[in-house]
Parts: sequence; structure tokens; C-alpha cells
Amino acid sequence: MIKITSLKIALFSFSLFLFFNVSFSYGQMEKNYRSGELMIQLQKDQTLKDFESAFPAYEILDVISESWKIYLIKFEDSAANEKRMVENFSKSRVVAKIQRNHKVELRNTYPDDPSFGSMWGLNNTGQSGGKVDGDIDAPEAWDITTGGLTATGDTIVVAVIDGGFQLTHQDLNFWKNYGEIPGNGIDDDNNGYIDDVNGWNAYNNNGIITSDNHGTHVAGTIGAKGNNTLGVTGVNWDVQVMAIQGASGNEATVIKAYGYVFDQRKLYDQTNGQKGAFIVSTNASFGVDYGNPANFPLWCGIYDSLGTLGILNAGATANIHINIDNTGDIPTACASPFMVSVTNTDRNDNKNSGAGYGLTTIDLGAPGTAIMSTISGNSYSTLTGTSMATPHVAGTIALMWAAACTDLIQEYKSNPGTIALMMKEFMLNNVDPITALQGITVSGGRLNAHKSLLAVVDYCNSAPMPIVNGDTTCIGTSTELIASSGVVGNEVHWFSNPTGSQIHIGDTLTTPILYQNTTFYAANYDITNATYSNKKSILVKVVNPILALISDTMIEIPGGTAQLWVNANGSTYNWSPASSLNDASASNPMASPNATTTYTVTVTDNDGCIGIDSVKVTVKDITSLSGHSAIPEVKIFPNPFKDVVVFDFSNSFSSGDEVNLQVYDLMGKKVVHAKDISGDKYILERGELTAGIYYYTLEIGKLNIEIRNKLIVVD
Repeated sequence: MIKITSLKIALFSFSLFLFFNVSFSYGQMEKNYRSGELMIQLQKDQTLKDFESAFPAYEILDVISESWKIYLIKFEDSAANEKRMVENFSKSRVVAKIQRNHKVELRNTYPDDPSFGSMWGLNNTGQSGGKVDGDIDAPEAWDITTGGLTATGDTIVVAVIDGGFQLTHQDLNFWKNYGEIPGNGIDDDNNGYIDDVNGWNAYNNNGIITSDNHGTHVAGTIGAKGNNTLGVTGVNWDVQVMAIQGASGNEATVIKAYGYVFDQRKLYDQTNGQKGAFIVSTNASFGVDYGNPANFPLWCGIYDSLGTLGILNAGATANIHINIDNTGDIPTACASPFMVSVTNTDRNDNKNSGAGYGLTTIDLGAPGTAIMSTISGNSYSTLTGTSMATPHVAGTIALMWAAACTDLIQEYKSNPGTIALMMKEFMLNNVDPITALQGITVSGGRLNAHKSLLAVVDYCNSAPMPIVNGDTTCIGTSTELIASSGVVGNEVHWFSNPTGSQIHIGDTLTTPILYQNTTFYAANYDITNATYSNKKSILVKVVNPILALISDTMIEIPGGTAQLWVNANGSTYNWSPASSLNDASASNPMASPNATTTYTVTVTDNDGCIGIDSVKVTVKDITSLSGHSAIPEVKIFPNPFKDVVVFDFSNSFSSGDEVNLQVYDLMGKKVVHAKDISGDKYILERGELTAGIYYYTLEIGKLNIEIRNKLIVVD
């Protein structure tokens, strides 16, 4: 307690009035105040009656201090009203200062879960010989939020792909799809999955989730119910865990499991939260030791796809003391920026001796040794591994979104990929540096949830960003982005990337001609103080009616035919030149050129957007090749075929000719390549070819001839 003499109090009281001026950070989003309440201090020579006379619309709720002339008033809490109110107060000589009535709480939030004291990863007090504060600072983070909902009311979900889960565990809160009626064999919510009430089982392609200790333990670290007088607590006290089985067996199962995550978040965005789930992170406590990402393009590519929706993906590295930079690992060596790769630290802030590392591949460490959490049978136990470290990270990502302000949530929904990467940057830039991870991980430190959340709060409490929305424009056109600083004495500066120099000053930016989705950035510039607000990302979506076009093709004789096609969102089609087409206004005309021709298609959609592309049809007159007066005869039978097809060359050319066979699907992807075929016949087995239309080419090397024709596979 600091004692102040009466003289000092008098001086302080005087200085309080002398230096206070009307200010209020409207537009800045805080979360720790009582909505609709303000504290005001009147000027030294003004009275409460003077205020009531000047501002009769405001209700006085309480007299806080007559000596300091501080009062609590009630007002209609909205951004527009805030701005109008500040403008009115600033013109008045009655009010000296106003501010929010902030909530005040006891410091450090500790749950009453009986086993919390043994959860050193959340709060390390030195128990069992550990290093004090060698933890993620969970109680300090819980002073900000304990998780569950965003500022805009979204229920936060973490998707966990694992071996199984005890859905009925008393201490866990699993996501449920309430749009689905259990057990009726119908996809009630039309999300592409039948009876997925409790998630998805990618092993069996159904919604039946079976129990498993590993997945239940992971789920508990992320989101065991906090402060419920039971067992343990998670990084989040009230987050929902989406249960997805599919963490072992084969890669196809893993991809299928991640596909469920993608579909549910995409559906949430498309339906404005009416269906699907607001998934912000995934957890993968599984993988392939020594996996080379070059051999896993589909698996690694998943993380980029999820990233476009704003999902960060926590991945556990190998439980082997190896340098992942050199040996590889799946998924933690995947190059996607939306992968957050995690190694295992112990209660003394050492890297676990049986955990992978890598200066360029492994992002950070997290507690993973002797971690207490939930297991099957409504029970609890400690487990060790990078599998236990990773859910601390996945859970912290979810907790960060619970701390985010409305402006940040709205910006995330407008530009999810960019903002998700910003959240990852907040996490990696705010680790606790520890010697054991210096030089062997990207961040050089161990997760600190509290610092990660503070970075989010600091971002939200920084100077207000401009008010501006994204736009949609047609390919090959420009558009205007119109912003407002919303702050007196600020001007809007525009940027083409978050770290570059400004490209324009003023409320309106006329973009260059755009051919693909492009993100611009705007910031408020305080002219007096020469400082910038955070940059707000603005996505301009570019509409191209043309989705896909047939690749360049070839016919063997003048006047032969080639099928052209364009996949487009078009209302009208116009092909040119039209003279050798059967229907120039169709999406799929037949072309019969006498010479090599480039056809251009112009597609117009219902909104007037125009897409233009072209395809080349090469005419190769093989009947006029030197020494050959006719096309060699190749018999192909049966065609269509079901199991095998025979290529008979006996009447075509000599057995000494080199022959290569290639088969392509309609998208131009090569699906068969047989080299150096010899003999009079070649038998092609169907193998994995699905029913449909294919095109084949036979290249006859010595004759310099290429034969192309259609091949049909039936069931």
C-alpha cells in the first residue's frame, strides 16, 4: 500500500483535471468491459447538473467519486453511436475524459479439476523435480479466455484425426452434427456423409466412432472440460473436439479423413454457420518416419488446401532422435506454411531424447513427456511422445481464436489463409526461448500460450484499421476499393503486400487489371505521430467463367474430326474461326480443319464476365509421309472392352519397328505408357482404368508416324 499525503492528493487531483482531455478509442475492440456503460469525468468547473443539461439522453447509473467528479453513465453500445458520442463530447466543455467500465478479476485462473496439480505442461510449479515455469503458462492465458466461442459467436472446433475416441468420456466435449439423424441411413444435412452425427470413421466410411486410448488422450489435452471438479483440464475448457478416425493403415485413409475436415469447414463458410463446423486447427499425432515429402504430394498438398479455409494443422514429428531436415518425415517435413510441426519437451525444458528436430522443418517444442490426460473407460493416465506435445499446440490455436476481437474474426473470414498464417506467426514469435531447442527448431523455443494470446490481444488493441470490404471483379478488369479511416487525423495508405512500401494514398484504390485472386492491404496512417495501424487485408476475387479447356490435340488427316470442349460457368459460347466447326455456339463443338488451326473460345457468364482461351488442333497428314501411301492398319479389339484389349500390328508394319503406346484420359492425364512394344500383338490389361472414354497414341519410331484414336472402357 502506497501512502500519499493530503498535499500530494490535492496536487494529484488538480493534475487529474489539468491533463485529462476527451478521448475514446472507438472502433478498437476490447473484450474486458461492461457493454453499454461508460465512466466520465467532468471538467473541474462543471457539475453533474451541467452534464445532465447538456446531455439529457444519457442515464446516470452511479456516482463513482464526487471528489474527482467521476460518474457511471449508460449508453447504446454501437460503433456508430460511439463515434457520434465522442464527437459530441469533444465539442462540449463539460466532459474532461471518458472510458469504458472495464471488468476486473483476480489474477491467474486456476481450475478446480483435482488432477490439475499434476499437469506440469500447463502449470509447472516444480512438481516431481521439474523446472518452475517450464510450461505453456496456461493459467495466465486463462485470465484472457478459457475458450469455446469467438467474439462473433462461432463455436470453435479442433479436428483430431486419430485411432479412436471414447465419445462418452465424462470429461470431454465432442462436436456433434445436429443436422444429422442418427442411424437412419440418410444424409439428412446433405453434407456428403451418411449418419455422421459424431464425426467420421475413415477406416469404415461410416459415422461409427470406436474407443481408443491414444485419441482420447489427445482430445483431453486439447479440450478436457475445465473447472468441473473432474479429472483434468484441457488447454481449452470448453472447445469442441471433432472425432475423426483414420490415423493409421494407409495414406488413402488419412487423406479421406482430412477430406472430412475440409468438407465440414467449407460447408460452414458456405452456409454462414448453419451447417458444418468452424474448424480452426487439426491435430495429427501420427505419421511416417523418414517419409520424403516428394513421395507424398497428395498428403502434403492437403495442408495447403486446408489453409485456404484458414485451418492451421499441428503435426507431431518422429519419436526418434533424428534431424528431420536430413531424414524427412511425414507430415512434419511437408513444406506447407499451414503445417505447424511440433517436437517433445520435458518438465525441465529439455528436448525429449527420443524426439525429432530440425532447424528448417520443426517449428517449436511443447510439453510431451509424462502428460496427464483422459483415456478410455472414463479414466486418466500419463503418456509420453510427440503425440502428447502436439495437442498443446492445436489447442492453443483454438484458444487464440477465442481471444480474437470481432474485427480480427471478420478479417479472418474474409481472408482466411492470410490471417491463419498471421496467427501462426504470433505463436512462433512468442515462444519461450530454451537452450535445448536453439539452433534445432525454427523458433528456438517452447510453446507459450499466454504470450500467443497477448499477441492476439495487442493486435486487436492497436490503432484502428481502415473500414473497407473486399470485392469481386471479372478477369481482365480492374476495380475500385473504397476505404474510410474512421479516425480524425488519419489517412488510408494502400500496399500490395504486408511488408512492402505503400502504393497509394487516399480512400479509393483503383487496382491494376487483374487475372487472378489478389490481396491488397490498407492501413491507417496517423499524420501527426507518423505511425501506422496494423494492415488490413482485402481480397479481390477474380471471376473467370472458364474453369477448364481441352488441351491441344491432333488429327491425322485433313478434314478429320476432333472433339473440342470447355468446362465453364457460361451463358453464351463463341468459338472462332467458325468455318470448320459444327456448332460455334456450343460448349463442345466438333472441329474438322483441313490445316492446323488455333480455335479461340469466348465465354460470357450471367454477370457479364468474359473468359477467353484457345486450343490448337494440329493436322498431321500421315498419308503423305515419304514411303507410306496410307495409314498403317492397326486392329484393336474388342473396343469397347471390359478386361483386356488387343492391339494387332500384323498387317501394319514390320516387327522391327519401335512402337510406343500411350493412353490419356479426357483431362489429358497420361494413364498408360508402354515402351518399345515388339511382336505382332500387344495385350493391354484394364488394370485400374475406370469406365469411360480414353484416347491412345501409337508412336512408330522408324516411320515417324503417330496414330491417335479413341479407346472405350466399360464395366
